[in-house]
Amino acid sequence: MVFDNSSYRLRADVGEANPQQYRLTQQGPIFDYYFWIGPPEKALQSYTALTGRPILPPKWAFGEWMGRGGEAWRSGPLHNAVAQEESVARRFAGMDIPQSAIYAEGRSAFSPALNGFMAARDIKVLGYFMPAVHTGRQESLMPDVEPDQLPVLHCGTEKETRKLGYIDFTDPKAVELCRRWWKRGLDLGMAGSMVDYGDLVPEDAVFHNGRHGDEMHNFYYHDYQRAISEVFQEKRGSDFILFARGAAPGTQKWVGQFAGDHPSNFDGVKAVLTGGLNLCACGFSNWGSDLGGYFGAPEPAVYIRWMQMGLFSPLMRWHGKAPREPWHYGKKAVEIYKFCAWVRENLLNYIYNSAIAAHETGIPIIRSMPIAFPDERSLAAIRDQYMFGEDLLVAPVINEHNVRTISFPSGMWTSLWNGKTISGPATVKVQVRSDTIPVYLRPGSAMPVELNQDLQFGKSMRNSRTHALVITPPNRNEKMAHRNVTVEPTAHGLRCTLENLPETTYLLVYGTIRASAVRVDGNILPKQSESQLDLTLPGWRSDQTGRRLIIRLPPIRKQVEVDTIV
Repeated sequence: MVFDNSSYRLRADVGEANPQQYRLTQQGPIFDYYFWIGPPEKALQSYTALTGRPILPPKWAFGEWMGRGGEAWRSGPLHNAVAQEESVARRFAGMDIPQSAIYAEGRSAFSPALNGFMAARDIKVLGYFMPAVHTGRQESLMPDVEPDQLPVLHCGTEKETRKLGYIDFTDPKAVELCRRWWKRGLDLGMAGSMVDYGDLVPEDAVFHNGRHGDEMHNFYYHDYQRAISEVFQEKRGSDFILFARGAAPGTQKWVGQFAGDHPSNFDGVKAVLTGGLNLCACGFSNWGSDLGGYFGAPEPAVYIRWMQMGLFSPLMRWHGKAPREPWHYGKKAVEIYKFCAWVRENLLNYIYNSAIAAHETGIPIIRSMPIAFPDERSLAAIRDQYMFGEDLLVAPVINEHNVRTISFPSGMWTSLWNGKTISGPATVKVQVRSDTIPVYLRPGSAMPVELNQDLQFGKSMRNSRTHALVITPPNRNEKMAHRNVTVEPTAHGLRCTLENLPETTYLLVYGTIRASAVRVDGNILPKQSESQLDLTLPGWRSDQTGRRLIIRLPPIRKQVEVDTIV
């Protein structure tokens, strides 16, 4: 792993001109490189210790976001952005589809009516910002500052300076300018924003600190995103999310990312996946894409596959120049969207725990195959599947075919959807229905989830929620340590040790349906028949359909042992 610590332009040729040669062409007088030669996860920990750990957004930020481009909101059938946004939120609620935030690009984000409407429904409002705050606007925001003292980026000529209109974030007055720009929205309760652009700095620009545009090419984002983050922190503490198109080393500690503007086709899906895996390999954890693509209207198949990949992305945001609500893409899209939205709710605790781990260690939520399995060289070239957190292997379908090849690392991998197992290492071609995405639990998983009373993924939890822990048998002689949970093999099955998890009611053991005994802290739990569908008292039963054991835990418990029958 190599980190080029320079703010000048860089061109990288990674084996393109010559497969045996990696060439980095550095502009400017700075030559400052860091090299790591250890395992990828250790390198990421060291790199983010140097530049900054990824932010830890609030838990709601990992839920589902509504979104469109500003013009798409305004040009809806109601011809009023606020009315359109409120109408969409009502329709989602009427269809029992959860939403945690709305990306309201444009003036509507600053509407008292919209903010009040969404706050009453516990939906956060997110807006839009770009650093082009032109001189006239700066003068109106800062009448106490002389015009020639405003934090305007000087770009060679007065004409070019006014044309670009960028804020000079090296000027100490820039934060105060942003503070005044955002005051109205923050007072209304806005909980975040896209912080867009920042990539148009001319090379001959002169900054307040004396640097020129060529030197600040890769560093404008650093000051820009830090300033906006400071303004939000002053008002909301840590209860906000910012997400940006561009980045610089270290900006992961202030903002998340979005993948940029992509076409609404399978080429867009593939580009997002490639970009996301590369971004996460650079220590950035919190990112998402414009689900459905930014330009044009996707075909239903593209929309559905993008939606499914978005379900297993750190941030899940719908956005585009055309409407992105599922009812615009057919009845089937609505059904799959609703399933995905509730699965996202099922996994919210797991995703948030993964975000905490990324914030503490620098290891991102999404890990490419060579990062997650550096000892299995055959996986190094796999570029269309990834680990989502430490327990889930995700293999999205990124073309029009309902079939794909999946490469499984060593060990027994268990389908999240039906409990079927595949023994790795193996490369398997699987048929994939349009309403599903291949997702597998790794050996020794311990994944916290919330489910409905029937303990089913993708079902509404509007009227009931229960905490469960999904576990899978570990590899032989391998002890898996998780946050608050340890899973290890025994002579007859497996042992799960829980530390400080009083809210967990059920243990769901995937990958096995037969057990001879289940003991909690040495006490044998009673077995129930499969016809007893509601475990209201401590006990256990087999779930043939889901290929799992369902264990209802007693109120006081620490160690659970399951003797399986092979």
